Amino acid sequence: MKLTKTLPYSRPERVAEQLKEILASACLLELSDSRLDGVMVTKVIATKDLRQARVYFHMLEATKRKIEKAIHGFVSASGYLKRVVGKNMNLKYVPEMKFFYDDSFDEMDRITQLMNSVEAHP
Repeated sequence: MKLTKTLPYSRPERVAEQLKEILASACLLELSDSRLDGVMVTKVIATKDLRQARVYFHMLEATKRKIEKAIHGFVSASGYLKRVVGKNMNLKYVPEMKFFYDDSFDEMDRITQLMNSVEAHP
């Protein structure tokens, strides 16, 4: 009987987690683009073939204009970020990254405010 070791999650999920750590570190320590000030990488979702990755980010006091500027900042830094990922990960292909604002924190704040207003006015 052959025993197989099952990992707790799939390879795309493991690669996405490692990609998230590398990108978060690069954004915090290496990028000097003012459009990316205060940006935090919150989640990465990689496709099964690992050719593409959706990178989600959050920023405090986000406005539509700031979000658009941050996305443009990520796009202009994408070549550098791909090189950083290529140096730090052993992948046949470095994923093509697309950047999206993660509004889950804003949604969570909105729900919390609604719950607090209901508790304050029973």
